[in-house]
Amino acid sequence: TDMLRAEIRRMADAHRRTLDYLATSVALFGADHRLTFYNTAFRLLWDLDVEFLDQGPTDSAVLDRLRDARRLPEQHDFRKWKAELHEAYRATEARAHEWHLPGGRTLSVVTTPNPEGGVIYLFDDVTERLDLERRYDSLIRVQGETLDNLAEAVAVFASDGRLRLHNPAFQQMWKLPAEALAERPHIE
Repeated sequence: TDMLRAEIRRMADAHRRTLDYLATSVALFGADHRLTFYNTAFRLLWDLDVEFLDQGPTDSAVLDRLRDARRLPEQHDFRKWKAELHEAYRATEARAHEWHLPGGRTLSVVTTPNPEGGVIYLFDDVTERLDLERRYDSLIRVQGETLDNLAEAVAVFASDGRLRLHNPAFQQMWKLPAEALAERPHIE
């Protein structure tokens, strides 16, 4: 059994080293709500001291410290918000959250119940992706408005030969029903 314990310990250490290389921030809290593991990305994301983290603080203590440093989303009722977050300790499935932090960053937060008790937190900074999506949506909207106001008939076909964009002048010129165009017909 000592060999088995040593092998399990080696496997756990290998998994922890792997998690330390991830860009995703990871924090594991045990059934007693105490921090049992964190990776470098977690420490850097929240700018927390190694000394504090290595003491195995409770989930509440970490959240309180982050709140005091104004690094968490502003909450009208922080205790209620924290209690709702801690429901993950009793959950049977993962739950996703989106946190809008002071300073404009947005995090995707996933809380996953650990089968042995406790919770695994995964944090991903999605600020850049959301910003790109907003800019892309804005560009598409502007392009659509520009096309709609042209007197000339315009149609754009995708690389697969299907209609991608068109303006009202194109529809009127060819006397095509809107339903047919909505099906993205092939150029042929």
